[in-house]
Amino acid sequence: MMCGNSIIVGALLTILLTNRGAEGFNVVNDTTKTLTRPDKTGTGEETFYFGHNFIVDTSSSDESRLLVGSFNVPADDLHSPGKQDGIHMDGRMFNCNLDLFSTNETCSEMKSSPLRAKQLSGGSMIQWNDGSLVSCIPTQDLQCDAVTYKPGYCYRSSDDGETWLQRTTSSDHECPVLNVDAMIVLDGSGSIGQSNFGIIRNWVVNISRKFDIDGGSVKMGVVQYSHWFNNRDLDNQPMMKIEIGLGEHDSSADFEEAVGKLSLQGYTTYTAHALNVTAEAFRKSERFRDEQTKKVLILLTDGASHDHLQLPETAKYIRSLGIIPYAIGVGQAVQEELRIIATGDVENPTNVYKLDSFDGLQRIVSELETQILKTALEGSVGSTSNSYEMEMAEMGFSSSRSTVTVGISSQSYE
Repeated sequence: MMCGNSIIVGALLTILLTNRGAEGFNVVNDTTKTLTRPDKTGTGEETFYFGHNFIVDTSSSDESRLLVGSFNVPADDLHSPGKQDGIHMDGRMFNCNLDLFSTNETCSEMKSSPLRAKQLSGGSMIQWNDGSLVSCIPTQDLQCDAVTYKPGYCYRSSDDGETWLQRTTSSDHECPVLNVDAMIVLDGSGSIGQSNFGIIRNWVVNISRKFDIDGGSVKMGVVQYSHWFNNRDLDNQPMMKIEIGLGEHDSSADFEEAVGKLSLQGYTTYTAHALNVTAEAFRKSERFRDEQTKKVLILLTDGASHDHLQLPETAKYIRSLGIIPYAIGVGQAVQEELRIIATGDVENPTNVYKLDSFDGLQRIVSELETQILKTALEGSVGSTSNSYEMEMAEMGFSSSRSTVTVGISSQSYE
């Protein structure tokens, strides 16, 4: 149980001293004492949360102590919607003397100096057999383009918290390289119109500018589709074609120039067949079988497909290739078809965008960027995850607890 600035310590549990650490113990009896951390103002009027994870250190023959982190943000601010924006979750670590003959103690702040040490508060704390302390911050983040990557960091102190050094397994965390193959699939039916197709070209260019085409990590291509001629082979479809091959242009300037030359086909809407054509475009990529390269399909349409009966099977085929589809519908686009393309489930709106007009396309560029980068980040650090310590543990934090009750045995600490 947690409350206020205090940690309530009762008499009990020899096992706690054996383990020297605890998480979320809740023990209260008639012989309790209160440990209090000082607030920032010195008035004692602010309430702060202690961390969920703590250490009971019995290594000294003179005294025992409790080591615990504490967020440096008042509890009222964490629970006030108007104050949550812009909160920087830094904090402190505290050394609390466990003198059983004193009923109240004020915890003293432990010194810490590394770059991110002020965010050690609330982090997971462990004590190694040699007496050194390790504190990890599962929520420490890096800003990577439009998304936040949370690898976490660990620090070790061998001088009782006087100085903290970042662990080597934490120091190498950088934004992952995001390899993405992306195909943009454009409905070129007559209902689009020349004016709207100009908006679409600008939209494709704006999307491409969000990604690193020049650096080579992102390769993009464009398919435009309208009609499918049953008496012609796949390679001989004038209105169902790969306008820009995946990775055909390795500079953003060349890609933008090619997009600017696209002209509207203007006919019907064979969306299912367009997905099959796009699958072939992905297969031609040299990175098609590279598990570290994420494959993304962004389809834009403004109406119902003429081959809707084939849509569930072709969409399923696309997803079976490891391609993540995003479906954008404008105007009269059919919501159920968009969901079938994106997820295969007419009840699931994930990765589906529905707009009233083409003017709304620019408003979803940044959101698409964020979603695609999140997709690219998933699993991208799997090859090094076994070198992490507690960075990814997501433990030791709670926005609903502010004290922890600990049982301390009154016997000799030997």
